[in-house]
Amino acid sequence: MDLIDAYAMGLEGIENAFEEAGVGRLVGDMDLDRELTVKDATNIQKCIAGLMEFSADDFILAFEGAEDAPLQYISDFNRDCERNVKDATAIQKFIAGLEF
Repeated sequence: MDLIDAYAMGLEGIENAFEEAGVGRLVGDMDLDRELTVKDATNIQKCIAGLMEFSADDFILAFEGAEDAPLQYISDFNRDCERNVKDATAIQKFIAGLEF
């Protein structure tokens, strides 16, 4: 098993292994500071409103064997395959410790 397999299995704490290894991106982290903050939610809102562009690297690369999977975005925090205000709201709820 490798990190990709562990992530796909949803093992608790696996995101720490990616961070410690210096690979991957935190879902929702729009400003690349490796933290989820209100600034990330605000940046998603700005992109949706057309005040800012989504980053050219706002996607998660498919791992080997999943090339046919739908494109997933870093900004799609709630993982519903859409980039919208629901993602910004979910980030805010996550930060506040609420169910999202």
